[in-house]
Formats: sequence, structure tokens, C-alpha cells
Amino acid sequence: MSKFIVELDYDAADSIVVQVLKGQFSGFVADLERRKDNRETLGIFLSDKEEDIAEIQRHMAAFETVLSYNMSHKDFEEWKKRGRYSTSKQDDI
Repeated sequence: MSKFIVELDYDAADSIVVQVLKGQFSGFVADLERRKDNRETLGIFLSDKEEDIAEIQRHMAAFETVLSYNMSHKDFEEWKKRGRYSTSKQDDI
């Protein structure tokens, strides 16, 4: 196996982290939508539907907190305005 050393400046590393977090947030959006309309019946975190929805929403709020810390205020507000709850990957870029 070959090994590579990659050097990233702070902005590049931060951008990667933000994009991964946005992708994971979009996954929670999809999970929440499936759970609410009964397409997901086993639950993501808990078997009780209402408790599971609340837990998904708590995780989403935590991701929003981390994203707000890792993004400029302007970028974070624009992301929210664009419809951060969209599951479209294009909306996250």
C-alpha cells in the first residue's frame, strides 16, 4: 500500500469538515422525513416514533451548532436561507 502525505492549510481543512458535516446533516434530514411519514419504521435511535423524531432533531440541532462554529456567520446564514433542510447535495455546496 502506498502512503501519501497531504498538507492542507486551515481553510482547506475547515472546508472539508464543513462539507462532511453538511452531508451528515442532510442524512439526518432524510432520516427525519422518512421517520415522520412512516417510511422508516424501525427507528434511527429509538423504537418509539415520537422519541426517535425528537432525538433526530436534537442531533440536527447539535450539527447546526457545530456548523455555525465552523462557518462564517454570513455563510451559515446563507446556508440556512437556501433551505438547509433540503436533501439535495447541491444545496449544501
